Amino acid sequence: MRTKAPAHLSLSAFPRDGLTWQVVGHGKIRAPTEVDEAACEVSLAEVGWDKVSWQPPAAARTCLIWIGVGQLPLTPVGSRWRDGAYQEEPPSKASRVEVVAASKKWSDLLLGRTAAYQLSPTAPWTPAYPLTEEAAAPLFRVVTGDGGMLWVPAIEVARATFGVTSQWLRLMIEGGMDIWPDLRGRIIDPERSRRYGEAGRSLRIWAYRGLDELDVLAAARICADHGLRYSFNQVCESLRRHGFGRSPTHVRMPFPFSRPSTWTVETRWVGVQAADGQLKKRHLVTRILHIEYDLGLDHVRVLHPGRVESDEEEVPFDAGSQRLRLRAQGDISQDVQVITGQASWSALGVMQKASLDQRASGGWTIEHIPVEPEELGAGKTKIVPVDGPIHAATTAGHGPKSERRGRLAIKLNIKDKVQAKMDVSRPPPARVASTIAALEKLSVDLRRDLEIIAPREGPGSDRIDGLWRYPADSGAGVLHWATTREGRQRRALVARLRGERGWIYFFEAEHLEIESDEPGGGTPSVIGQDGYSALCVLFYPGGDLMSADMIGDLLRVNALSRGVWTRPGLALPRMTVRRANAWLHDHGSYARAIKRAIGRLEGNPAEATPS
Repeated sequence: MRTKAPAHLSLSAFPRDGLTWQVVGHGKIRAPTEVDEAACEVSLAEVGWDKVSWQPPAAARTCLIWIGVGQLPLTPVGSRWRDGAYQEEPPSKASRVEVVAASKKWSDLLLGRTAAYQLSPTAPWTPAYPLTEEAAAPLFRVVTGDGGMLWVPAIEVARATFGVTSQWLRLMIEGGMDIWPDLRGRIIDPERSRRYGEAGRSLRIWAYRGLDELDVLAAARICADHGLRYSFNQVCESLRRHGFGRSPTHVRMPFPFSRPSTWTVETRWVGVQAADGQLKKRHLVTRILHIEYDLGLDHVRVLHPGRVESDEEEVPFDAGSQRLRLRAQGDISQDVQVITGQASWSALGVMQKASLDQRASGGWTIEHIPVEPEELGAGKTKIVPVDGPIHAATTAGHGPKSERRGRLAIKLNIKDKVQAKMDVSRPPPARVASTIAALEKLSVDLRRDLEIIAPREGPGSDRIDGLWRYPADSGAGVLHWATTREGRQRRALVARLRGERGWIYFFEAEHLEIESDEPGGGTPSVIGQDGYSALCVLFYPGGDLMSADMIGDLLRVNALSRGVWTRPGLALPRMTVRRANAWLHDHGSYARAIKRAIGRLEGNPAEATPS
C-alpha cells in the first residue's frame, strides 16, 4: 500500500522564530560521526536583506545552521524557509552561459569580505551579500564564452556536477569511490564500469541497485571521463587532507571539466573589499541549476541486481520461513519534521515539491539489464505496519522518475519508530553487561576515557538499552541471523577508547542465553547461547571517527557470517577475544585479556589480524 505524502515538511535544523530565512551560501563540511552523517554549514539571511536604499544599509540579520549533506538537495541557495518549512520562491532569473575553462586548476581563490557598494555617487546602495564564514570558501574563476568572468564556489560545482541526489552527495563527501566495500550506500562499481563498442561511444555501468536517469547521469560522468572521476574522488580526499575529522573545513577540488560546458545558473553582482582597501565587484554564481557536458556517449547499459526470466517452475512459498520487517504502511502525518542526521533505508513515502532544475540525463539511450544477484535471501518477508501516523523522518534522496513526474520528490524515511512494533528498550544481556564492566575497569587501568556509543535515535537512545540494532537485510536478501528466535532485531554493543595512533573500537553481538538452574533455587548461571561469541577489537587509525554507515555495515557483515567477526572490508587491523564463562563475573581477568589484544594492535597494527 502506498503511503500518503505529507502536506507540510519541515527541517529540524532551521530556526523556529516566525521569520522567513533565505539560504545564501553553503560553507564548511563537518565529518560524519557514529550517529550523524556528514553535515554542511548553511548561511541564512532574513528575507529582504537585498533591498536597495539611498542610505548606507545596515548589516543584514544572519545565522548559521548545520544540514546533513543528504538534505542539501532540499536547501539550494535562494530557497526560503519559515519555522523549518519550505516557502515558495520568486521566479528564477536563471541564464545559460558557456563555460570555457577555469583560470586555475584547483579551487584556491577566495572571494574576500563582502561590502555594500554604489554604481555611482548618485546611485542607491546595494547591500553587502550576507556571507560571513563563506567569505573564506574556495572558489573557481571561470571564463565564459563571451570573455566574461564568473566566480563560483567549489562546493556548488561539486554539488551540481556529482551530487544529483542525496545518496550521491553522501558518497562524494563521506567516502569518494574508495569506500567500505560492503557499504549499503554504495551505488556503482567503478572498476568494472567502462566504455566499450565502436570508438568507445557506449558505456557499461555495473550498479548495486536499479538506477534512474539522475543516477545514470552521475555514474556516466564518473565512469566515462577520467578528469571527472579524479575530481569526484578529490572532494573526499581533500577534506581528509585538511583534517575535517578534527574540525570542519571547506571543499577543495580540481576543476572537473577539460572541455567547454554549458551551465544554467543564477548569478549576483557582489561588492568585495580587496586586500589593498579598494572595492571591487565580482559576478558570483549563487546557484547552478544544470550543467550540460558532452561525454561522447551514444548508449549506456546499466547492469543491476534483479530477477532474470526463467522457465523453471516457481518454488512454493513456505509460510513458516517468513521474516518480519517493520515498516510504516499507514498514513504519514500531515506535518512531518525531518531530523538532520543519518538517513535510514526504509522508505515510507514521497513528498513532491516544485523544482527549477532541469532533469534531462543526456543525449544517449539507456538500457537496463537485470542480473541475478550473487546472494538471495531465502523465503519471503512479511511487512508489519507500525501503528499510528509518522511525525518524524529523515530524507534518503529523490524518488524515481515515475514518482517525480517532473517535480522534485523526496523520499521520507522512518527515523524513530523502526522498532516500535516489537523491539522495545531492554537491559543488555548478562554477557554484554560483563563486557561493559570489563571495559570500564580497563579504561580506569589505562587512564583512557571509555565511550559506549549509542545510536542517537530510536530505542537505542534509551539509557537502559544503549545498543545498536543489526541491519535487517544485506541489499541482496534478508539477514536471518539479524533477527533473534524471539522475533526481535539482534543488538550489538559498540564502544571505543582513545588509542595511541587512533581509536580502539569494541563490538559484541547479543546472543540469546541458555541458563541452568542452580540447586536449591540459587541464581541461574549462563551456560550457553545461540551462536559463536567473541569480542571484536578493531583499530581505526587517525583522528576521524567511524561513521554510522561503517558501523552498520560491519554489523551487516557480521550477520552474514552468522556472528563470526570476519576481516572488515577496509582490511582494518582487528583482534578477537574469545569469551570464557568465568569472565561473566571475573571482570579483572576479562579486562586483562582485552588489554593484551589492544597491546598487539598498537604494537604492530599491520600484523595484528590473524591469518
